[in-house]
Parts: sequence; C-alpha cells; structure tokens
Amino acid sequence: MTERWIWQRLGAQERPVRVTRWERRAAHDRHDHDFMELTVITGGGGWHRSPAGELELGPGAVVLVGPGLWHEYHDCRDLAGRDCCFQAGLLHRELAWLVADPQVGALLWGRRRGQRRHGLVSLRLDPVTLERVLAHLDRFRQLGELPASASRAEHIGLLTQVLGEVARAAGADEPAAEGGVDPAVAAALRALADGLAEEWTLERLAARTGLAADRLGRLFRAAVGQPPMAYLNRLRAEQAASLLLRSGRPVAEIGAAVGWQDPNYCARRFRESYGCSPRAYRARFAAPPGSC
Repeated sequence: MTERWIWQRLGAQERPVRVTRWERRAAHDRHDHDFMELTVITGGGGWHRSPAGELELGPGAVVLVGPGLWHEYHDCRDLAGRDCCFQAGLLHRELAWLVADPQVGALLWGRRRGQRRHGLVSLRLDPVTLERVLAHLDRFRQLGELPASASRAEHIGLLTQVLGEVARAAGADEPAAEGGVDPAVAAALRALADGLAEEWTLERLAARTGLAADRLGRLFRAAVGQPPMAYLNRLRAEQAASLLLRSGRPVAEIGAAVGWQDPNYCARRFRESYGCSPRAYRARFAAPPGSC
C-alpha cells in the first residue's frame, strides 16, 4: 500500500480515516506525507528511523507520526501491522474538543514533557489493550463498504475510540493533568482552521474567543504546546502540503490561499515545517493523475 494511494483515498473520496493491514518488506524507504499516521505493530520485528532517532519495533509497538515528518523502516523481519491514516484537519475541527481531554490532548498535542519529539510519539501496548485497539481498527474495514458521505460520523467515532485507548496506554504511568482546558482554546483552534487565509494576530484571535490576548496566549500554549501564531503556521503548512499534492494550482496561489501572500515568505515558512521548498515537495511526493 503506497503513501500516494493512501492520501488519494483520504482526499479524493473524502474518507477522513483509512486503515490498512500490511507486512513489511526488508525496508520501507524514507518518505513523509500530509496526514497523521498511527502504526500498530502486530508481529515480527524491525527498526523505525526518524528525526527522533531509532526505535526498535515488535508486537504492541505504536508509532504516531505527524504531517511532514520523514521516517523509514529498515532491517525488518516479517514485520506486520496496521496503519491508521487520518486527515490532520480532523484535529482542528471535528476533534478539536479532544484538546480538553488530559490524556488524549497530551498524545495529540504533546503537552506531556517528553511525550512528543520532532512530531513523533512512540509507546508499547500491553496484550489486552493491543487486542482492543486491533478490534477497533478492523471495524474500519466494514465501513469501507459504505459510501464515504454516509459513514463519516462512524469513522470519526471509531478513530476517537482508538486514540482514547492509545492515549490511556501512553499516560498509564503518569497522573492525568488536573483541571480542564478553557473552551476558548477549542474555539481558537476552530477559528484558525476555518480561517487560514485571514490576517490573524493574537489580539484578533482573542477577540473571537472573548478573552484578553495575554490570557488566551497562556491558555493556548499550556493546552496545545505552542503559541497560537506558531500553531497557525503549522496549520498553514499542512494545508499547503495537501494542496500541493492534490491540485495543480501554482505555488504562489496556494500560498495566498493559506494566508501566505508573499511567495518568499511562503517558501520560508513551508521549509521550516517540511525541510524543503513547496516546489521540491510537490516534485517528490505528488502522484501522476489517475495513479495509485
């Protein structure tokens, strides 16, 4: 199953989540993508390499990779597992409320110290939790028989269950954070995602949420792990990457569509997230029309 095929299925058919079963070959070359990828290892052994370093894999190992992070597999020995790929936009819209969940919020937004490095989370599931997670993932196969427009809610519901199981396993040895996340933070997440091209400032965002700018900045950073404007640049880079792969629009037009009006500024910001220029990213990862 190729990365190109997965993003085509996620985008062209508007399926928010795609789960595949696989057996690795001797290696899986370095690559990245514009969606979230949760990999659960079910058998065999091998190694995962990313900017976060080397990770030994075996049954029960879980790797959560964010958009734009290069990674690869090597020295694989009958390695098998599931890939659960989902649109990053879900975290900023339908699932933005999860930022208020102490454990799931820490998993997805990296609030817990040491939880996330370079956009990657890794952990190991106990056999009982692994069985429950695989049962949830296998249910996605049944949804594949339904029209995408008729199964979006079920996709998101199942994904929430999977993330909940993984998050509880990740935080099993640490106490949950006390207190909840201010609803203004979730509102800010949605506002940024729905208005990427707007000329945002912290003050303007705060006005949308009803909080003072300095208070929103503190709450947002505590919940999400970075300031609002840094988070906005991350969203813009993710959307730009998606448009680069899924459309033939000029780079300058894509930059303007996500809020980067100046092409040079767009290229600089995109490189900060993906390590290359928008044109280089498109040349490397875009699939020819109609290919899988």
